[in-house]
Amino acid sequence: MITLDRLTKRYAGKGKKGVAQQALLPISTTFRDGEVTYLLGPNGAGKSTLIRLISGISAPTSGTVLIDGQVPGHSSSPLSTLGVTVDAQAFHPKHTARQHLTWLSRAGGFEVSRVDDILAMVGLSGVANERISSFSLGMKQRLCIGATLIGDPTNIVLDEPLNGLDVDGIMWARNLFQKFAEEGRCVVVSTHLLSEVARTGDHILVMGQGNVFADTTLEDLIAGAPGDTVADQLENRYVELTKDAVRYVAGGANNAAQ
Repeated sequence: MITLDRLTKRYAGKGKKGVAQQALLPISTTFRDGEVTYLLGPNGAGKSTLIRLISGISAPTSGTVLIDGQVPGHSSSPLSTLGVTVDAQAFHPKHTARQHLTWLSRAGGFEVSRVDDILAMVGLSGVANERISSFSLGMKQRLCIGATLIGDPTNIVLDEPLNGLDVDGIMWARNLFQKFAEEGRCVVVSTHLLSEVARTGDHILVMGQGNVFADTTLEDLIAGAPGDTVADQLENRYVELTKDAVRYVAGGANNAAQ
């Protein structure tokens, strides 16, 4: 279980004219065991910032994060408490998939024999000894997910893990998330693929410009929304909630900060 209590993040000098930017306004919520929680929101919503605070990569300006009742990184076995991925490119390009997972296993104090099981779980056994630089984005995403599983963690947090996956890969990830939740783990996924949220979402957090617009179940979120299917209702509700939070830069591209 992951508990957030009045969590905020401010970056000094990142806003206009060097003024401090409030990337995350106070958030208090709980991501529960046995549920798949989805973080939704346009670019610049604060989703990636939130994940970095949960992982302990960044320190909050105020408020607290507790992972199974402990501050991030204070567990005697951090990789068994939290498996997290924040960057699908976080590999040494000359390493193989097996080398990468073996290094993580040894660094975490786990049996290297687990590496083969993880490679099989993420569908990379056949390319285990190939350099990661030759991998497609989808293969790197699979390896990223595999890396989060080294310690068999009770809490799994993934930032945009579905990017680059083909149809087979998305179906695989969907089943994996559901399997973990059924095992009683806490699963938190940031994504823009609302069709997947409609299929497997239990708890939904909709964000925009550091604010939380909705913190509820999928069923309650779409209640009364127009649309013939759950996916249509979710899309319509999402647009309704976030339409004023979408930011653009010159050329029409979304703000890259997340």
